[in-house]
Amino acid sequence: MAKVPRWERAWQHFRAGMFDGYIYNPGDGTTASRRKRFNRQREEYWRLVQLARDLGIAVYKGGDLGTATDASGDLFHVGGLWDPGKERIRLGQRSFPVLAHEMGHAVSYILVGHQSRAEGELTACGAGYVLTCHIAGMKTPRHDLAYARRQGATRETLIETEGHILNVFHELRSALQQ
Repeated sequence: MAKVPRWERAWQHFRAGMFDGYIYNPGDGTTASRRKRFNRQREEYWRLVQLARDLGIAVYKGGDLGTATDASGDLFHVGGLWDPGKERIRLGQRSFPVLAHEMGHAVSYILVGHQSRAEGELTACGAGYVLTCHIAGMKTPRHDLAYARRQGATRETLIETEGHILNVFHELRSALQQ
């Protein structure tokens, strides 16, 4: 039996989480393995910043980005922002998963333009989650999926956008492998 690539396992976990409401997370492992993942994440973070620059997207880190409201009007803390009008990403902190999510927005915008709130957040969450699992060798917190749901994403949204989510991930993955 062939080994399933890490990105495919990550996609299966994400997809199952959308349908079952749960993403399996086996834990952090040992201190040495956490440190190794952290170092890998830090290296890949800078590669992702360089990819953004290559695409003409400025990446800024700085301070508190404030709060926003989700689809049902509840407040949440903003971790990152993609601004297509200014072609820039603003991050509240240096974080590979947050940057991967915002790059998911950016690449999706490059490929198809504007999407509905639910489609856009599900695309960014899915592509960012799979990229983080594949590149940095870890699972991101479950809040990615909960966030997409709070923005109005449903099982039907996943079925409609599944191909696009994987296209965004593959575009990011191939650009990082060059």
